[in-house]
Amino acid sequence: MNTKKIVALLIITLSFVLGFKTEANAGLSDIFSKKLDTPNQFKSQWIGDDFCVTWGRVANAGGYRVTYDGKTQDVTEANFKFKPSQKTGSISVQAIPSKSENKYKASNAANYSFSFKELPAPTKYSYYQDGEALVFTIIDGRSDGGYKITNDNNGMAFTIPSDDPTFYKALNAEEKELGFIDNVHISVRALPDQNDINKIQSPVAVISDDFPITKYIWINDLYNASLLSKNDLEAWMKGLGGSTPTITNELGYTVVTFTVKDSNNSGIGSIISDILGSAIDGAVGNVIENSTDIYNYSIDADSSQEMKERAKTATEGSALAGAITGIWNNRKDIFSGTDRHISYYYLPDKTDRSAVYMTYDYMVSNNKAPDFSDQDYDNNEQCYKIVNTGFNRIINLNYEKKKINGKDRWLIYCKPASYYKVFNMQ
Repeated sequence: MNTKKIVALLIITLSFVLGFKTEANAGLSDIFSKKLDTPNQFKSQWIGDDFCVTWGRVANAGGYRVTYDGKTQDVTEANFKFKPSQKTGSISVQAIPSKSENKYKASNAANYSFSFKELPAPTKYSYYQDGEALVFTIIDGRSDGGYKITNDNNGMAFTIPSDDPTFYKALNAEEKELGFIDNVHISVRALPDQNDINKIQSPVAVISDDFPITKYIWINDLYNASLLSKNDLEAWMKGLGGSTPTITNELGYTVVTFTVKDSNNSGIGSIISDILGSAIDGAVGNVIENSTDIYNYSIDADSSQEMKERAKTATEGSALAGAITGIWNNRKDIFSGTDRHISYYYLPDKTDRSAVYMTYDYMVSNNKAPDFSDQDYDNNEQCYKIVNTGFNRIINLNYEKKKINGKDRWLIYCKPASYYKVFNMQ
């Protein structure tokens, strides 16, 4: 046999022997290696916009092979985040050894079925002008975890609670001057309760519109003036006749009081006195709609849930008299003589918002009793209701006769209350 044949035969023999040894070792490794435990203890929840399935760590596993929706990928941690294509489905998870590990082999696959619910998107909201701000209210009432608000105009994002689903936008000088806010675009999402791991936040709903702003010069009576900020109120009253207010702090309120002569008891008249006289006769301004509209708001709501939400945001009528009378009694020592007094009560840190309460008192002698017979009376809340359509806001109103320093006086009290009209989100 020549040398070439001998070399070729040796190469063939060596290749056969080495190949057999490799296959034998691989087969022996597969036979004697231990199968990893099958993954278990599965849980799932939403984390932000991702659905996350977790399971218990498998001892000696180098990673996990996950199959969902026909696609397979390897992960190193005992969890898998993804965006489900359906609200129900399943994933398959298999524990696998590290590439350098020969003692273990892949586990059996575990199948985990999941399901979740998506909250419905908010559909209704309302807003009203509160002094120098717009207050928005989400009124769906379908979220236990609150609402995520994203102001797309400035990129700000924040959450509001479900039991007080309101937020506000302060008005800047340019917006107040123009008389409207242009191209507002606010995104709203309903959020699930943090403990409800099988619900996902709702799709985005949008508040998008141009919102008108009512300037103080359009206010034409004392009660609607309670909707103004402290500065605008003073400017409005000064424009009527140069009246200068007295500012005091009473029981946690900043109180702005205007005192004017009662022309029916002093013979001195003024522009303000004329307005007060009109207010006495019940002429509360042309911005007020008729009682049928208020009745429709209060009684004929779109649904029982909407009625419940409206009642929740409205002022309690019986409590209105008690709250304001309590504050008024604390100040009764200044209500002497025959002067008329108009007082607006602001929260000290929110004087740029509307007044919380307003009172107006005057002598019974030589003056007519207040007359609000042309306004709707709400028996449940025990007060009259008037509407300022410019501010999109209801004002609760009532009165009583009180004896102060031996003299009978009429005390009218009012409170800016809830929104009037409801709007649909996009």
